[in-house]
This record gives sequence, C-alpha cells and structure tokens, in this order.
Amino acid sequence: LDALALPPGTPMTCIVAGEGARYQIVPWRDELSRPAQRQLLAEQCFREAYGDAARGWTVRQQATRYGAAALACAIDTALLDQLDAQSQARRLALVSVQPALMHGYNLARHKMPPDLTWFVAVDAVSTTLLLQSPAEPLWVRRIPSPVLDLAHALDRDWFALGMESTRCPVYLLRSEGVVMPRTVLPWQVI
Repeated sequence: LDALALPPGTPMTCIVAGEGARYQIVPWRDELSRPAQRQLLAEQCFREAYGDAARGWTVRQQATRYGAAALACAIDTALLDQLDAQSQARRLALVSVQPALMHGYNLARHKMPPDLTWFVAVDAVSTTLLLQSPAEPLWVRRIPSPVLDLAHALDRDWFALGMESTRCPVYLLRSEGVVMPRTVLPWQVI
C-alpha cells in the first residue's frame, strides 16, 4: 500500500487469493431457510471441515434461491482486521474484501453459458475448482498450484462426483504471471 502512494480517501477493494480464502458448498435444508439459519449452517460446514481453526474465520455465502445450495467462503477474521487497520492507518477507504474465486466468477459469468460448467481460478499458490450447475454450485475444491495435470484433476473430480453427462466446458481464470501448460489451451481462458 505504501508503494502505491494512494491519496487519502481512495476507495480500495482487496482480493484475497490462495490460502487466504477457503470455500465450502452449503447444502440446502428446508428447515433452515431463513438467512440467520443459513449463516449458522455455513459456519458449521467450515467447523466440520476444518475443526476449531474455523471458529476464528469470517464466513459469508452467496445469496441463493430457495431450495439451492450456496457457495460459502471463509477468511481469517484476523486478516480482515489487519486489512481494515492498514487501510485506516493510510486513510484509505476499504470498501470491499472479496475472495478471488468469487471476484473472478462474477467478472466472467456473463461470458459463460448457463449450463453445467467448470470454473477454474489459478493463482501462484493454489488452484480452485468450482463445478457450477445452472441452479447451484455442485463442487468446490482447492489444490496446490502449479497443477501439473489440471485436466486429470478435473477428470478425477468428475468421476468422484459420479457425473454421467458428457464433459462440460472449462473456463479458466489465471492470475497475472501464472503460466499454464499447453494442455490447457483448448479451454476457455477468461
């Protein structure tokens, strides 16, 4: 932030990538349809997956339609507090903190068909695989970067999910400076 020398009051959006953001699919439950109940369910999903470490995380989830699963993200609350303190110390306006997967997906979703698709976000530290149906997220997994064989990882997850439809398109978003192997080139690069 100091190197950028931004003038006081500059609105700032921080994109959290790599190990800074964790993702879970929050299943739909009819008996937990109110937003506060859905929030508690999302927090419980992270505690079940990550144990007590998740108690120190801030969890947010996308708004969902009735009956659909949601994609949730958790970011360490201490990191969010540190970002806020650093922006205040420099008199900047921290207006948004966004997980890289969701930031990238929101930028790219108008380029993708409303069908079953893989959305893959690659940065220097991790690669996040999101399988999205027209109605809801189906699968999310983070693996270390660089992935030696991303096509194999997607095929393995496709098989593990028991998907019987034909393979769906893959949309790839990579951070600046990340080089992908040639085998990825036929995919849609966003």
